[in-house]
Amino acid sequence: MTLEPALRPLVDALTDTQLFAVTLYGEARSEPIEGIVAVASVIRNRMGTRDVKSVCLEPDRFACWSPAAGKKNHDRLVSLVTHLANKQEATDPKARQCIGVATCVLQGYFSDNTDGATDFHKAAIVPRPAWARDRLPLKQRGSNVFYKR
Repeated sequence: MTLEPALRPLVDALTDTQLFAVTLYGEARSEPIEGIVAVASVIRNRMGTRDVKSVCLEPDRFACWSPAAGKKNHDRLVSLVTHLANKQEATDPKARQCIGVATCVLQGYFSDNTDGATDFHKAAIVPRPAWARDRLPLKQRGSNVFYKR
């Protein structure tokens, strides 16, 4: 997956916190708060010495950035990106929650609730994705199962 060309200038206008929050919104908005924090922990755990943009937009990592993975979800993500890039406030309560979580995680206010996970998938996926078959799950938070590389 590569970012759609029309979306690039909008994404480039986002702050790191906004990009982090949009990724959370696309991946975890239906989760309870502990599930949103868990997905945020995965993003932070993947960062290491990398920046938010390279982690959130890494090809084939976060399905929300690909219209092929779900057009309705992708359309909601694009709408939020457009609002934020145009300096408009997020009005969706879940978007606002994701912005709050992203802010807290990036500032170190939330601890990792996944024991260092770097990958996750929906628990309902059976059989597990090929990449997860030889790994032991670390935690389940919300509807996702978390793993470490």
